[in-house]
Order: sequence, then C-alpha cells, then structure tokens
Amino acid sequence: MENGDVNAIKDVAMAWGRAYASGDLEALRRFYSEESVVIPRRDRKYSGWSEIRQFFERRFRAAKVRAQSKLENIQVHGDWAFMQGMTTITAEPKDGGKPEVENARYFILFKRYVDGWKVYQDMDTPAQA
Repeated sequence: MENGDVNAIKDVAMAWGRAYASGDLEALRRFYSEESVVIPRRDRKYSGWSEIRQFFERRFRAAKVRAQSKLENIQVHGDWAFMQGMTTITAEPKDGGKPEVENARYFILFKRYVDGWKVYQDMDTPAQA
C-alpha cells in the first residue's frame, strides 16, 4: 500500500465531505463517474451521475445534512481502493421539523481514473453507535 495513494484517498474523502456539507452538487460531481453506484441505507440503488445527482438534490432540498465520520480502514490495491468506517448523519429539515440523527456503517470502493480517484461504489447501512 502506497502512502501517497492512501493520502490521496483521504484528500478525496475530505473534499467530498466539504462539498456534501455545503450541498454543492457541482463540487460533488467531480467525485463520480458514469460507472458510479450509490446504495444509501433504506433506499434504492442510484447508478451514474444523473441518478446520483437526483438523490443528492432530493436530500439537500429537504434538509441541511451534516455527517461526522470515523475512518476505520483504508486500503489501496493498484487502481482500486476501499474505505470503511462509521458515520453519524444529522438531517435538519428545512421546514423546521425535528432533526433526524442516524448512525451508519459505510463502505466506499474507489477506482483510479486518468483524472484521479473517484467513487466507484458507495454503500451504507444503519448501525449502532
């Protein structure tokens, strides 16, 4: 495992987190390809950027979303890498409703493209804190 690749994956994750926290769809776009798949907890599978964008648009339209994550494992194997850990997601409804807080385990598979590392598959599932 190369430290440079591990650091690059961590940088991608940090930049993704900033884009997610700000609800910036254009910034999020750079982390996905048309091959990307997102499988959120208790939701359907979203394939390719156009579907993934719809997922984020719906989420950001309904609530201000924050995530605090704890990285538990990251490994790089050639042009593939994975990251797994725990996250606490807080969704504050924009209509003033009660915030929802949920813990989840995540597993993200990254693929190295010519223009850098991108999310190939992102899955999470509800978990105990």
